[in-house]
Amino acid sequence: MAISFPSSPTLNQTYVNNSITWTYNGKGWTKSSTAASALPTQTNNSGKYLTTDGTAASWGTVSVTAAAVSDQANTSTGYFDLPAGTTAQRPVSATTGAMRLNTETNYLEMYSGTAWVQLQYAGAMITASYTGATLTTDGNFRVLTYTGSGTFTPSIAPLGTTVEYLVIAGGGAGGGGWACGGGGAGGYLTGSFTPTASTAYTITIGAGGTGGTWNGSAATNGSDTTVTGTGFTTLTAVGGGRGGSNDPTVAPNVGGSGGGGSGNSATGAAATAGQGFAGGNGSSTYAAGGGGGGSSALGTAASTTGGGNGGAGTASTISGTAVTRAGGGGGGAHSGSYPTGGTGGTGGGANGGNYGTQTVAATINTGSGGGGGSGRSGIDGATGSNGGSGVVILRYRFQ
Repeated sequence: MAISFPSSPTLNQTYVNNSITWTYNGKGWTKSSTAASALPTQTNNSGKYLTTDGTAASWGTVSVTAAAVSDQANTSTGYFDLPAGTTAQRPVSATTGAMRLNTETNYLEMYSGTAWVQLQYAGAMITASYTGATLTTDGNFRVLTYTGSGTFTPSIAPLGTTVEYLVIAGGGAGGGGWACGGGGAGGYLTGSFTPTASTAYTITIGAGGTGGTWNGSAATNGSDTTVTGTGFTTLTAVGGGRGGSNDPTVAPNVGGSGGGGSGNSATGAAATAGQGFAGGNGSSTYAAGGGGGGSSALGTAASTTGGGNGGAGTASTISGTAVTRAGGGGGGAHSGSYPTGGTGGTGGGANGGNYGTQTVAATINTGSGGGGGSGRSGIDGATGSNGGSGVVILRYRFQ
């Protein structure tokens, strides 16, 4: 027999018929018991709902009020399904208060009545403390710039969060003495890593190499720059190679980028794979040194114009604006016929010395190479210049 349910039920209202309890779920009546004869609630095209007790069924009109749907506690531990799509897929005519997930921007957004307004970024974000860095912001990102040693410690690092990094080692110094090679740029590393909460990542900044002198100390490589942490694969940018000296036994060194050869040790040095480029060759014929390798280009060889140029540096926008770093040092020139020192690579590389003119150090915290010396005993210009110190920059989303 047909069941006569209440005509205007409220959500979760119960009704007992023939010892069977029925509950109104907002759309139709369902059995509270699990009788084998129970059938699912159904709807017809007129908006009416079918109920059954297993022996007979009848269609009845159900009135659903806004309060029955909207003003009720939700105890579900599942999910509430929001529509999702790109900006182009937004509804043309949305109602005020409509909400959706924009899959293009990753923001929850709501229609204000005239426009879609961003509410909350739905991606993962990081909370962290730090020491030894300068903090800047770029929109929704924090940028930590380390010019000296320091730490980075995430306190909240949800699954899927990443930290972008730029790690540059100290640049190699220019060789000292006669027609010397420019120093190579420090190793240049970029990428991202997944941080672990409560892990202290330690940042160590490599110093630039020290310039060589006439018949004295040899130039030195730049020092490595590292980022380390427990359970973390250490990031190591290799220090730039020194430039070759007028002493043929003091050849240019391999480094992040290789040092340039001198007039007496002509062949430029190689670079570390994936971190920089080789130095250029020096020449006794032109009495000039080769340019040190840069992070994005080879150092050029000595030529009829004088010392070779340092290889170009690399531009990065990790801090929010494009900045070029890690250029190679120019080779020194020692000749009245070929007197011009090589130009330092873009990004802070030092120029090579001219005949009788002292070099100037590479720009600090760029990892650039020092310029090669050009002079002779007793004349200014014999000393190669120092390489630039390294830098580490970390970038992560915080809002």
